[in-house]
Amino acid sequence: KPVPGKRDRQQLANMFAKNAAAATAGGVKRKTHEGGGGVYAHKVAQDADALLEDILAGVGGADDGAMAAAAFTPRAPRAHAPPPRAAPLSIPTNQFRRPAPLQPPSVAATPSTVLKPSMVTPSAPRPGGATAARPAPKVTFAGDHGAIPAAGASAANDEYYIPPPRSPRSSLRDDGAGGDDADNDNGDGAHADDDDDAEDMDADDGPPSPAAVAAAAKRSILKAAPDAAPPSPTPAPAAAAPPVASAAAGDWAAVFDNADPSVAPTMDAAPATIADDGSLPLDPDATLPFFFLDAHEDDKAPGSVFLFGRVPVNATNPNGETVSACAVVRNMQRCMFAVPRPEAFADTEGEISALEAAAAAAAAADDPDTAKKAKGALLRCLQARAADVKLEIREMLLSRGIEQFTMKPVKRSYCFERDDIPRGVQYVIKVRCPAASPALPSELKGRHFVTILGTQAPMLEHLMVKSRIMGPSWIALHGASLISSGQQQSWCKLEVNMTGGHKSVRPPASSGVTRDAPALTVAALNLKTVVNHRANVNEIASASIVYMRDVRVDQPTPTEAWRPTSAKAASATSVRHFSVVRALDGVTMPPGWNQVVTNENQVHPVALRTKSTVLSSVPSERALLHVLLARLYQLDADVIVGHNIQGFDLDVLLHRLQSNKVANWSRVGRMKRQKFPNLGGGGQSFGGGAGFGTLSCFAGRLLADTYLAARESLREVSFTLTSLSKSRLKYDRAEVASTDIPEKFGTAANLLSLVKATETDAWLSLGLMFNINVLPLTRQLSNIAGNLWAKTLQFTRAQRVEYLLLHEFHARKYLMPDKLSAKERKFGRGAGGGAGA
Repeated sequence: KPVPGKRDRQQLANMFAKNAAAATAGGVKRKTHEGGGGVYAHKVAQDADALLEDILAGVGGADDGAMAAAAFTPRAPRAHAPPPRAAPLSIPTNQFRRPAPLQPPSVAATPSTVLKPSMVTPSAPRPGGATAARPAPKVTFAGDHGAIPAAGASAANDEYYIPPPRSPRSSLRDDGAGGDDADNDNGDGAHADDDDDAEDMDADDGPPSPAAVAAAAKRSILKAAPDAAPPSPTPAPAAAAPPVASAAAGDWAAVFDNADPSVAPTMDAAPATIADDGSLPLDPDATLPFFFLDAHEDDKAPGSVFLFGRVPVNATNPNGETVSACAVVRNMQRCMFAVPRPEAFADTEGEISALEAAAAAAAAADDPDTAKKAKGALLRCLQARAADVKLEIREMLLSRGIEQFTMKPVKRSYCFERDDIPRGVQYVIKVRCPAASPALPSELKGRHFVTILGTQAPMLEHLMVKSRIMGPSWIALHGASLISSGQQQSWCKLEVNMTGGHKSVRPPASSGVTRDAPALTVAALNLKTVVNHRANVNEIASASIVYMRDVRVDQPTPTEAWRPTSAKAASATSVRHFSVVRALDGVTMPPGWNQVVTNENQVHPVALRTKSTVLSSVPSERALLHVLLARLYQLDADVIVGHNIQGFDLDVLLHRLQSNKVANWSRVGRMKRQKFPNLGGGGQSFGGGAGFGTLSCFAGRLLADTYLAARESLREVSFTLTSLSKSRLKYDRAEVASTDIPEKFGTAANLLSLVKATETDAWLSLGLMFNINVLPLTRQLSNIAGNLWAKTLQFTRAQRVEYLLLHEFHARKYLMPDKLSAKERKFGRGAGGGAGA
């Protein structure tokens, strides 16, 4: 028996590698070569199992000659060739029909699509009667029905069958075969390569090798034996079968059931409007009462801050109707503090201390003239001491183009981390200049001063701290003047202008009219999206808004205000809604859909109460966005609610508005804009918060994300809408996958069920917000911390703590340190020597 040498072993190793590569590529077998001479002439026709037997025979003893001879016996050719595969069925051209991608696509530049887990969208079926179109394919994932369907049954019912995951080695082989058999209708191509292996093993003249036996046992575990009875496949539902309504959908329909059908629904009152005679509803002290909700500082309008809230229609009625309003605070002043060097106000002779004592005694004597003279003497002394510091600051400001400024010495305290600033009470130079002028660097130093604090403070923060605005509350606007509708910078019903800076905004007088918090309009938004695989983006297929007017924010909303309390009584009469659905590209609306839309707008109780359209059908996504923006502007909602709305819906909505170049896109908020901000950033995952650019588009409207609220307030295992609806609202929600949405366009009944599912999800989000008491609780937190209500709704604890400290330190006359930049937080403060935390 010849002994394999080094060269022979190398040839065997190369053949092993080629055979493994062929198996990975799809299990392709080498053809058997006939003829040839020599002992190893037939080696080309051997596969991995025979080669393994060859090696075992080569390293064995003399007693293994019989086994070696059997191992070197050439393998017989295949008894028959595998049957040819059937040609794949022709599929109509449609960008919504694409093969299943290995990785779910996401919104372009915004991969926050985890909320919509199904990304493979088959095309919608054609309407009945069309001969050229075929029904939509049905994709079956192994494990959806509890058992793996048989090969023949899977092909009989479904066009696409995705097998269950296997071990890594077998999965590689199945992936190579499954790509060719994805469109095979006979269902036998999924394991064609495995069948070939079995045929090769059965056709051998000699006994199977140990490796072949092990491979056959492994394959028997991964797939059922041919003789075993296949499990009964789950029958495919009929295309025209009516959808099964969930418990939540049933209660959503019961919200609008009339207790007495013979009685016509009561008409809704028209929204309140402000008088058009140019007058403002002023209080007796000539101030405009304004309930503060939100604020925004625009980089394109430096020195101005936009306040959003509500103004009473009639100031004499404390708890009357209100309208949305915007107050533009102009001529904001930047307030900075220059810390002089210790020798500037060194009181070695006690002159400053004596003047301070005299001023304090005069103020306590309740003599205005004497107190004024004593204070003037102290100020003249301090001005003389600070002459050199003021001269240096003046030259510095003039060199930067700042010509309007004021400077005066004031007494402040410092207690923070910088070592170059003396701690305790000291005199500093207060510098005020217009905020529209260029900002000074944060690390300025001079010959006579150590540093200047407050150079980078935003004007919104300065306004809230100086005007003592403690969250959403009533404030008094001084010197407000009405702005005509043609010159407004907002979409509010009323806009006023104030030129006095932060002094125009003050807390209301204690002797004034006492008012409760006004009722707000709350709208829940829900979008159903499909994936356009050609553009690799999410597109909006339907949108629904469920809203309620007169929602109180100072107390919990009763349950009977938004959900039915009995089977017959429709107690939730304040709930309203409207929906918009559009035709998918290349797909027409199903037969009878126009009659469904007409009937919905004629007989639905909401349509009768509001005298408006509750269901709109449009031909394109651009038209859907136009209708949605027009209805949002007409509704003028104060709060927009949704589940994971900051992680998905807002991002998709803004990108579709940008892609379709929709005019007046800024109506999603209350600030008029022409150019989109940077829409990047944010959480980019399920439950992630939106980025700064996305949130700025909704300035003026509060965003209540029930996912963020539930994660902050509740202890649950899962925070999805389905789980929270079951645990908190006791409703079973029916989920609609993104892949199932195109199939809904096959019949009018299925398309109407998609609209109702969109409305139901919006209604559940609204009910979940009321159940958790999101608005009352976050309002109280904002009143305590003195920050923006919109930031509290994002549940940013750090900003609440920051504003709480800002208000307290400002009341105690402390110098506040500048915020550190990202570079300073990483490497420390450049000039001060103190490392930022």
